[in-house]
Amino acid sequence: FLLNRSSDLAVTAASSSRSVKEFCDNGNWNTVLSVVGGTVLGMASAAALRRKSCQTAQTSTSRGRSYDSFKEFKNDVGSAGAGNQWHHIVEQCQERKSGFDVGMIQNTNNIVSINADVHRLISGYYSSIQAFTGGLTVRSWLAGQSFEQQYQFGLDVIKMFS
Repeated sequence: FLLNRSSDLAVTAASSSRSVKEFCDNGNWNTVLSVVGGTVLGMASAAALRRKSCQTAQTSTSRGRSYDSFKEFKNDVGSAGAGNQWHHIVEQCQERKSGFDVGMIQNTNNIVSINADVHRLISGYYSSIQAFTGGLTVRSWLAGQSFEQQYQFGLDVIKMFS
């Protein structure tokens, strides 16, 4: 029952917001994560996820270090850390969908270490259809927007799930 109630709450909160910023500003994600996290992980774990889900994200204003592939990045930088995964602020698929250069996507300013559970939630969000996406998945809705717009959106999404 609680898990079904959690998913109902998540859908209601997401559909009542016109943008990610509005969703975050209204505090909806904290409510959703508390209910879902409390049901699945226990309240202490949910609170820890909110506080520790994302290590510092760098701004896109500095150049960062570019790589020819994600594999090259991982070989150079190493592990994301215990319980974490590497996350692209602007998704890798946007190389193809938006025509971004691989060096912009596979860049130390665009890749951050985040909690693995939060990473799965973010990935699910990008695969979802939201009220503001006009019937498209979030991922498809982003296609064609500028790198800067997608980068800011990606930071907002990280904050929403943190």
